[in-house]
Amino acid sequence: MDLFAPNLVITDLKMPKIDGIRLMDEIRTNNSDVDFIMITAFETVDTAVEAMRKGAADYIPKPLREPEQLRIAVSRIYEKQRLVAENKFREDLYYRLNVFPVAIPPLRERKGAIPGIANYLARTIFVRLGKEVKELPDDTARSLAHYPWPGNVRELENVIEKRLITGKGPASGL
Repeated sequence: MDLFAPNLVITDLKMPKIDGIRLMDEIRTNNSDVDFIMITAFETVDTAVEAMRKGAADYIPKPLREPEQLRIAVSRIYEKQRLVAENKFREDLYYRLNVFPVAIPPLRERKGAIPGIANYLARTIFVRLGKEVKELPDDTARSLAHYPWPGNVRELENVIEKRLITGKGPASGL
């Protein structure tokens, strides 16, 4: 373990020689800063509570409900690690906030919210690009609600940003 110093470990709860919670305990004895994502096909309330109490950053049942579920969890952890490293976020606060997870449905289940989210993203991107801030035309914002957005908010943001930078892409009218 001396040469192995990860900042994130994704492990299964049930493995042949050691379970994921015991693995987390063993790695944390040498490196308490490691974040863990526990995945399992044997989900129970007891194992979820135990994993989270021992410090797992996330606990994801298999099969994954959405293909990007794991990627989102990893992105969230890396973002937290970056903010903690830059002294912009207290790590203890992260764990206090993580006590009660909030499930946000995918965009395809919140079509009515897409125009508002798209306008917020467009304003944010305009500012980041140093462009004059504008609202999306109403027909453009409404038309975005008809796409299923398998990549969720990240895909919506990428489409809007591509359109603002290149003037091309599915978000016409920007």
